[in-house]
Amino acid sequence: MLKLLTKLLICLILYSSCSNPVPPPPPPVGTDESGRTTETLQTPIKSNLTLKSNIIYILDKPVIVENNSTLTIEPGTVIKGSENTSTKTKGALIIKPGSKIIAEGTIDKPIIFTSNKPKGKRGRGDWAGIVILGNAPVNLQTNENLTTARTTFGGTNSADNSGILQYVRIEFAGGIEAQTAPNPTKWNALTLGGVGSGTKINYVQISDCDEDAFEFIGGTVNCKYLYSLRNRLTDFKTSFGYNGVVQYAFSHKAQSTPTASANCLLSENDFGGSFNTPITSPTFVNCTFVGYNTNVNLSNAVYLKNNTRLALLNSVVIGHNHSIFLDGPETTSNAGAGQLEIQGCVISNWQKDSLITNASFNIETWYKKVDFGNALIKNLNSLGLENIYSTNPEYLPSVSSPLKTGSNIQSLRYGNPLIEKVDYRGAFDVLDWTQGWTSFQPNELDY
Repeated sequence: MLKLLTKLLICLILYSSCSNPVPPPPPPVGTDESGRTTETLQTPIKSNLTLKSNIIYILDKPVIVENNSTLTIEPGTVIKGSENTSTKTKGALIIKPGSKIIAEGTIDKPIIFTSNKPKGKRGRGDWAGIVILGNAPVNLQTNENLTTARTTFGGTNSADNSGILQYVRIEFAGGIEAQTAPNPTKWNALTLGGVGSGTKINYVQISDCDEDAFEFIGGTVNCKYLYSLRNRLTDFKTSFGYNGVVQYAFSHKAQSTPTASANCLLSENDFGGSFNTPITSPTFVNCTFVGYNTNVNLSNAVYLKNNTRLALLNSVVIGHNHSIFLDGPETTSNAGAGQLEIQGCVISNWQKDSLITNASFNIETWYKKVDFGNALIKNLNSLGLENIYSTNPEYLPSVSSPLKTGSNIQSLRYGNPLIEKVDYRGAFDVLDWTQGWTSFQPNELDY
């Protein structure tokens, strides 16, 4: 009888534990230096979660959103990233394929991802960055080592939807976390891998990043109003079959700390220049790239290599040692065949060469074709942008600037209905779209 009662008791305990599972521990909650509530995000996030604007959220590890979950972030929310001193890992946010991020700020309440360090102490690489992965085409199927998420991404759904980034600032991210060969843990501020055209990315600023700012690895996502400020390496990098449209992109290099391999725009099909499809063929329209105002032998403002078929239209390239470099015979062959296009563009204030190539190709004759509508204007003052390099730069061209006109583009890509047809060249005309939601000196702000 005693044995029977013991068995029944054990069964009751087991049943109770199964029917009433122990809930996961609540996230660590605390206060910051000003007494506001803080909450450390836990990983993984496997169900829908909303981050509230009255809480400061802490990223002290890679936080993964998976299981087709949606992470929603209210306007005005601040998320602070840091390095975990015990695990030696940096805070990051990773959205896996099938999951979404809805970070829809407003012009007066942007969503801010920044450093957890106090005002005046923040610096490049204080935390890792954001990785968003989707199911749109990528031209390398075995691609888990292309991002720090270390997971496969991409697929056949060009219209895949990974959510929304709008009125968002990303500050003090990036860097090398570990040098482990052959795949060092290299974080960019915002990595978009296989992100589809159903995703909305507009009004995003990345500043003071320790690696690349915006990186597009495959995918078809279209973006407008992107601002890259003082980032150490490439501002806009496209590869592995990216085929989206980016309109109104602006980059501004840190003049006090020139860095090698610091391109404003870099595009390649892949590392080896293969013909893997889809071939990288993005279209950048109405961009202003402000490179270094120095003759230090660094890199190229626009670096097109390894079989890219990019189109750069209605844009302005200012400064850098070399303005535009077409690298390799595959790339110049694409230019000669009309598959790589530069039209309606202006190059100014180059420090050594405006146009260079290492292939048997007359790049200057190609650039100056009458129907391409390009121009070389060495004197920056002639553009009406004489204050672009000041400590308080003015982005809008003067009323007499030649950038006010000249957008007569012959490229068939200009017929894309996603592209707004405007008369001016560059990212700005009479409206400074960076006003109200961006910050030129985020290290001086209290968060």
